[in-house]
Amino acid sequence: MGRAQERKSGIGRSPSLPRSPGPHTPNTPNTPHTPNTPNTPHTPQSPHTPHTPQSPHTLSVPAAPLPPSSSAEAATRVMLVKVRPWRDRFSSNNGN
Repeated sequence: MGRAQERKSGIGRSPSLPRSPGPHTPNTPNTPHTPNTPNTPHTPQSPHTPHTPQSPHTLSVPAAPLPPSSSAEAATRVMLVKVRPWRDRFSSNNGN
């Protein structure tokens, strides 16, 4: 009976892996992280002229006038009418 107890106590242990740490030497101390060579302060590459509009005539062109709300609504309705038949056709194909 004594032997059975000894076996049970030894089941969980693996003899090939010693628990005590071996002659594991610590990693060589890394050299302190020195910053890269000091970069010159970030200055503009060339004395660029400030970003100004290239030509005044482009700015003078008025934006397209916004259409009245009624025509905008009509445009959206036309878009919906164009899209719906396609969706309806697509859904009817699933039924077939």
